[in-house]
Amino acid sequence: MYSSSLLVSTLALALSAVPAVQSRHAPGLHPHRHLAPRETYPQWCLKDGYTGKDVFNYFNFFTGPDPTNGFVEYVDKETAEKEGLVKTIGDAAYFGVDSDTVLTGPSASQKLRRQQSVGRKSIRVQGIKTIDEGLVIVDVAHMPGAACGTWPALWTMGEGEWPKNGEIDIVEGINLNSANRMVLHTEAKCDISNADATGTLINPQCAVSAGTEGCAVEDQRPTSFGTGFNANGGGVYALLWTDDAIKMWFFPRGSVPSSITEKMPHPEEFGPPAANFEGDCDIPSAFGAQRLILNTDFCGDWAGNAWEASGCPMTPGLDQIYSCVKYVAENPLAFKES
Repeated sequence: MYSSSLLVSTLALALSAVPAVQSRHAPGLHPHRHLAPRETYPQWCLKDGYTGKDVFNYFNFFTGPDPTNGFVEYVDKETAEKEGLVKTIGDAAYFGVDSDTVLTGPSASQKLRRQQSVGRKSIRVQGIKTIDEGLVIVDVAHMPGAACGTWPALWTMGEGEWPKNGEIDIVEGINLNSANRMVLHTEAKCDISNADATGTLINPQCAVSAGTEGCAVEDQRPTSFGTGFNANGGGVYALLWTDDAIKMWFFPRGSVPSSITEKMPHPEEFGPPAANFEGDCDIPSAFGAQRLILNTDFCGDWAGNAWEASGCPMTPGLDQIYSCVKYVAENPLAFKES
């Protein structure tokens, strides 16, 4: 099994306002829009599709300090390949973390200096191309299972200073979470209702002025994230971004709509979304062109600060953050199997 890893079978991306269709074998088709002979709605056609080793050619490897203060060292492509943190398994792209090295953790008498360059080796990749309105489909075979200290995410971020052009979190969770949390972050006021969606609305306010949590919807199905997701063989996430709303779906393996498996997706047939970010929000103003990001962080602003509440072990004499850092540093095998 692959723990603390992301195993991506297919990425199908829509750029600008052009629709996209999932494809394992035909990336790079020229986009066009037409009506299928027997349908009353538009047919979506591929703009960009990546699978297997092709995935790595469309992403840059981020190696800077972690913006969310994690105990992580993001490595470059050469290092990642050499140490087996990225590779292809069949037609899937594998993104992993170091699960071998024992690092030096803090003690109650001498805490570790929180240098951004210190931490467990991991991957953070960012799309070379930007994504605009359209349909994004991601087939994931495996993700990090429930493990204290982990913070995996599949998300997008706008250009410029955060959150000027918005952030869209498609897959995100921490520590022992079993539910996927879908989130938007905006600079301007943006309140959503999550009407007619199956997920649970956690917070309706997206603007950073209301807090850094963002507007959040939780998919409480145990197959949507982590260990339960892996036990079911993964699944497919879909994002539909229009002027009116940003909607997200998750389809567990075995329940993926035939239009997706047949590479001719029809969002009109997907059923209710897991999250419907629609309401008092000017979507075109709040969200500029986005870049897709995949990463696994450790501790940091969310996983570290929620350490105790997540049921993870506190170390006497250390606060939550340093308890997380100590655990991640000293327990590499915790990130090897799930």
